[in-house]
Amino acid sequence: MSSSEKLSPKYRPVSGAGQNREEMLNEKNLTRLIGAATVIVYFNIAYCVALIGPTLLDLLQLTKVSWDRMGVLLMGRAGCTVVGNIAAGMLANCSILSLLLIQAFSHAVVLVTQVFIPLCTNQTEILLVFVIQGVFLGANNNLSNLLTLVVQGQSAHAWMQGLFMAYSGAVLLAQ
Repeated sequence: MSSSEKLSPKYRPVSGAGQNREEMLNEKNLTRLIGAATVIVYFNIAYCVALIGPTLLDLLQLTKVSWDRMGVLLMGRAGCTVVGNIAAGMLANCSILSLLLIQAFSHAVVLVTQVFIPLCTNQTEILLVFVIQGVFLGANNNLSNLLTLVVQGQSAHAWMQGLFMAYSGAVLLAQ
């Protein structure tokens, strides 16, 4: 039994069997569009994570938080990322459309929290923003990997490489 036969019907990669040429092209374009969207999301995830580095001095000054306390807050965000990864992993049996909608929502939350970081004036506000952002960063990370594996099928390895290159490029850009 091949690997695509083990997957449930909603997770089977594009096969083209029993479809006319136009339907195959539309499905192939949709697969590429989803792949490109997940690469863009991964780029934004990395940029949001890495952008704190160059702006840390300003953030410390705005929130009047010590270096030690900010280290604890950043570790808390990382811990919440694990929670988001686990939560998104529990959604693995959802349909592809549901996963895309969940990823779009969680990506919007990450971008909104990124806007709120410079507006924080104390430790409690930054903690709240970091907790929310951490959970949704983790969810985005897991959903990007999951969607890539599910949608791309046999060509997932190339798309996964694209995800990690986008992550690396965003980190370099943020510095």
